Amino acid sequence: TGVALRASGMAAPEQAGFMFRLIFFVTLPALAFTTISEQPLTAGNMVLPVAGFIVNLVCVGFALVYLRFVRMEPVRAGTVILGASIANTAFVFPFILAVLGPAALAQAILYDIGNAVFVATIAYGAASRFSRPRDLSTLRALGKTIGSPLFLAPHSTCRRCCGRCWILSPRQPCR
Repeated sequence: TGVALRASGMAAPEQAGFMFRLIFFVTLPALAFTTISEQPLTAGNMVLPVAGFIVNLVCVGFALVYLRFVRMEPVRAGTVILGASIANTAFVFPFILAVLGPAALAQAILYDIGNAVFVATIAYGAASRFSRPRDLSTLRALGKTIGSPLFLAPHSTCRRCCGRCWILSPRQPCR
């Protein structure tokens, strides 16, 4: 969309920051909220955030094994670890919705919650460990994740549908 807007003259390169914030803070949370609120949340779906976290953790494990055999300076090693562990899945949401439908999109969003928590904790911690200015805080990153619209939208949707927080009461499926 951004390329088409730029090519048509409707958007300039200096508007990219605004476009990113609009998508990240407005349209993606709205998509997550409306999609999840219209789908039944089952116990099986509640495993998806855990799966998203574990998949990233396994990828970090493979990167660490690789790094045991290859010598790299810390900044490059950190780049390998981050590259292996971060799954940028939000860009496929429109395709999932168009091809597989709303139920599959709700599952993809739930899976992405685990990815988001992983990125804001483990990946952010790895970045702080391997970066030159060591001023990054994993706890601060977790706070940003919990306060992120992409985390709050599914959480508030579940509270609206179920009348409770599914994160704190995962054993009881929503209606």
